[in-house]
Amino acid sequence: MNSNLLILKLNQLEHWLEETKGHYGKYPLRWLGYMVVAIVMVMSNLLALIRWPIHSLIKVFQTTQSNVEVAIHSSQPNDVDADLLDEILKKRPKVLVDFWAAWCGPCIMMNEPLKKIAVSKDTDCTIVKVNTVKYSQLTEQYNVKGLPTLVLFEKGKEVKRYAGALSYTELKDFINS
Repeated sequence: MNSNLLILKLNQLEHWLEETKGHYGKYPLRWLGYMVVAIVMVMSNLLALIRWPIHSLIKVFQTTQSNVEVAIHSSQPNDVDADLLDEILKKRPKVLVDFWAAWCGPCIMMNEPLKKIAVSKDTDCTIVKVNTVKYSQLTEQYNVKGLPTLVLFEKGKEVKRYAGALSYTELKDFINS
């Protein structure tokens, strides 16, 4: 099951769990639903913790260009620091910022939908990522409390935010609505 479908199904399950609060006849199904959500979250975070040191070592050996033009014209979401984020927010009309961490399972699950949105013609939006471990001052500056957190900016101003993972369709709706 790909991560996009998994995120969509988990969000649907959480919505159903909220809708059925107080329905005592559905208690066994609700309990099972909470167990599924808990197991998926624990497993995704466990896999992310296993992946974290390996991914960090790979990053050490790779060289990356970090400038505004690469970030703006890339078909992949790029990691940015405070200065680069400020420049992009000034130059681009619509920017989606993904606050993430390598140890966060739902953050890793968001990579596929973010990459698809970055190359999609359905949205005209620059997508950048802020590593909250590496740039903790940005986490504080933008009042990020949970991961992943998506913040949408238009003309340099925050217009909305969402904490949690979104599927491709939900992400596209978040950006376009």
